[in-house]
Amino acid sequence: MGRQICRNLSKKKIMKVACIFFTFILSYFYSNGQEIFLAKNGHSEYQIVIPEKATQVEKIASNELQKYLRQITGTFIPVVSEFKLRRKKEILVGNVRGYRVSVDHEDGILIKTAKDKLIISGGRRKGVLYSVYTFLEEFLGCRRYTKEVSFIPSNRNLSIANDIDLSRNPAFDYRNALFEDDIDKTFADWHKMNYFFEDRMYPAHSLSWFLPAEKYFVQHPEYYALINGKRNPAQVCFSNPDVFKVVKGVLQHEINARPNNKVWSVSHPDYPFSCSCNLCKPKHDNGNGFIETLLPFVNKMADAFPDKIISTLAYNQSMLPSKTLKPRKNVEIMFCFTNTNRMQPLKTANDPQSVACRSALAKWQQQTANIFIWDYAANYFHSMSPFPNWSTYQDNIQFFRSLSIKQVFEQGTGRQKSEFSELRSYLLAKLLWNPELDVDNTINEFLNAYYGPASGYLKKYLDLISKFARAGSSAVPITEYSSPLAARQTYLSNQHLRDYNQIFDSAERAVKDNRTFLNRVKKERLALSYAEIEIGKENLKRQKNITSTAALQNKVASFSANAKLLGVSFLSFGERSPDQYKMQTFSEINSK
Repeated sequence: MGRQICRNLSKKKIMKVACIFFTFILSYFYSNGQEIFLAKNGHSEYQIVIPEKATQVEKIASNELQKYLRQITGTFIPVVSEFKLRRKKEILVGNVRGYRVSVDHEDGILIKTAKDKLIISGGRRKGVLYSVYTFLEEFLGCRRYTKEVSFIPSNRNLSIANDIDLSRNPAFDYRNALFEDDIDKTFADWHKMNYFFEDRMYPAHSLSWFLPAEKYFVQHPEYYALINGKRNPAQVCFSNPDVFKVVKGVLQHEINARPNNKVWSVSHPDYPFSCSCNLCKPKHDNGNGFIETLLPFVNKMADAFPDKIISTLAYNQSMLPSKTLKPRKNVEIMFCFTNTNRMQPLKTANDPQSVACRSALAKWQQQTANIFIWDYAANYFHSMSPFPNWSTYQDNIQFFRSLSIKQVFEQGTGRQKSEFSELRSYLLAKLLWNPELDVDNTINEFLNAYYGPASGYLKKYLDLISKFARAGSSAVPITEYSSPLAARQTYLSNQHLRDYNQIFDSAERAVKDNRTFLNRVKKERLALSYAEIEIGKENLKRQKNITSTAALQNKVASFSANAKLLGVSFLSFGERSPDQYKMQTFSEINSK
């Protein structure tokens, strides 16, 4: 009995010693290889090493990393050349000798740890810079929500795991959206997006600049389309050989001035007309319409500039490919999804225009792989109207990727604030890099950061209006040009508007003591006011559910004043300032 007790005690002692030893071993290995301390107590043993002949991107990347690490840790980590006196502990940025890596894509990212070294590298264009921003965001917790709103943590004891091995490539070669924040280059770089039409001259409709009517129409009306028996400067006659000579000369001059630009637009003006002269009309009638004169013109221009990419539009009257010829190898087809139902994914939307666009794109893809997608991410004519198409962003971007599209542009509302423009910009930037993103988490994170305590209410609003929009979209397609009137029987019914306003009442109460958050909430509520005004005008016109003229005028005046106060410059794409809208609406109301 006594010997058994002693034997059990011995086992307990052995287990205790073993646990202490095992804990010591774990602690030893954890502190000697399982974790890298970039800073301890605000001090760092590291230096940032760049190649001796560092590229401009590598220099920017190292400086950005140095700047953010100083903000996070409070310590200055020096940047040195690879042949300077170096420390054992290093952050290697770029193509440093002995640590050069191969990356598949020119914008691909690579982040690795090896013993006491952190390797941040990437593709030859901007991969290294994108890797720095990815490291800051995913491993250190930094965020950039808008061009003005960011988050940088504070951590004087900054460590990372010593088993990092991350490499990624973008889903698309060209990725860009056009909202106010996207135009900011710092925001674009952080989110690994291209700048607005970088390395390109003229995004589209370039013949309006190459062949300006004010310069040529009086003396050469034959350069322009014959429409209803008269020459009209709104469109070009592509069969006139002199038009080609003039445009080629202008394009040559532009290329000489900007030889580094890769892509040059040769595309028709933004008017839905076609020339009906005796040269153009037979070609249009015997083929797929307008494209039968546009594409030969573009192909000939591509032959004249074989070292450039000539971009043209598949848009409105040029949507269908030619029946008689294919684009040259250096011709880019900029395919535009216009007038489609924006409340359903493009892949499955059953409205006639969505079906027609999918069919046309498939036919273009049988002829060429050089296709650029121009998609629409906001309401073009009513940019401050409720337009819950964000629920289709991921589906659409995944659809483009499934078709092996390499270039995607999401047109927003440009240099103006619009309905949830900040959220749209952030979400699209993330999706264009990674279409498999967890959208719900991404939206929640943005809402929490940007709207503070009101975020839960705004999420409730976003989910509710999206639900009603999807439910009603089969019966009433809502396009990127639709007025709020189109949704008055679906997601903008009187009852739904009342429900939305109650949610915004709660949101405003939640942030009433924080002017910044409150103004951001009020800006989004402007969309409901805009819808109420547009529907109210129609009610007056129809003499149904009559809203008094005075009450509606007061709502318009309040809306206009608040829009200006909250930084909304236009209510359409670059058009109709709040004051102009007030004057126009007053005129409409008083004429009822």
